[in-house]
Amino acid sequence: MVDGIDLRNDNDDNYIKLKKYFADYLSDSERIYVPFVAFISEGSVVHTNEGTLPTHDAKQREMTVEEVKLLKEIYENGFNFLRSE
Repeated sequence: MVDGIDLRNDNDDNYIKLKKYFADYLSDSERIYVPFVAFISEGSVVHTNEGTLPTHDAKQREMTVEEVKLLKEIYENGFNFLRSE
């Protein structure tokens, strides 16, 4: 939810705007898979991560300790992109 708006409705104006804005960073042009984390500096996307990890399926199992560590590293890299801007 963003500001109380349920973005699961594919026809929602905000969802459509998000899909257009992040189109170059999404694996599927019809859906935004979560978590979708975008690091934005001065209006430009500098780093993104969609989903957790390619090896993880949240519908099947929880993340392992090693997967959590890898995901933290991905997010840290995103923050490093922001720091270097």
